[in-house]
Amino acid sequence: MIYNPLISIITVVYNGEKFLEQTIQSVINQTYDNIEYIIIDGGSTDGTVDIIKKYEKHLAYWVSEKDEGIYDAMNKGLKVATGKYVAFINADDWYEENVLEVVAKYMQMSQADFIAGKIKIIDENTGTSVVRKSNFDEYGKNIHHQASFIKTDLIRAKPFNTKYRLAADRDMIIRVLKQEVSTLFIDVVISNFREGGAGSDLIKYQRELFDSNRRNIGLLFALKRFVLNITGRFLFNTLGIKR
Repeated sequence: MIYNPLISIITVVYNGEKFLEQTIQSVINQTYDNIEYIIIDGGSTDGTVDIIKKYEKHLAYWVSEKDEGIYDAMNKGLKVATGKYVAFINADDWYEENVLEVVAKYMQMSQADFIAGKIKIIDENTGTSVVRKSNFDEYGKNIHHQASFIKTDLIRAKPFNTKYRLAADRDMIIRVLKQEVSTLFIDVVISNFREGGAGSDLIKYQRELFDSNRRNIGLLFALKRFVLNITGRFLFNTLGIKR
């Protein structure tokens, strides 16, 4: 039997006209065609809605209405997703060409609960980039949601905790991986991520991540990760090393 899973792709956006069209095209131009594309707009006041309407025929669902932030919008997308797997690509990021066909083949072979690949992090101020490998150890400390594919029933049972304004994606990943789930790393660049988004405030982000680690795993683990993350970022910045 051919396993051809429906993949729900969710993009959340607010006043994102600058890059949204690139994001949309990176989804709808994939060679893998069993995709359900969902866009959740937070009531944009720029040209975002016009761009969404331009591609409306390619969308399974879209809405433009006020929300309570990025993760509230992601939860809205989860509620209407019907795919076997779900993935999130932000409105200023984009998928590699034809990469979903590669991902689908690994889904077919493994049927893993949680699949993640590489992500290219781009600093548009300097024109530099670095590729990061997903790592499932220590509850997925190096996993980005833009390069992840999770079975929808798992993530729907562990939706984004909207009390976290910056780290709810990491919190969700931790809570999913705490379960006995099967995981698979794909040695392929999945997506491209522009630095400087909502999670770029280091101290606020690390405080939220510390709280999530403490609640979900324990105080010692939370302290360890907090010290390593802050120290690592300081050294990277001091030495001019990309993460």
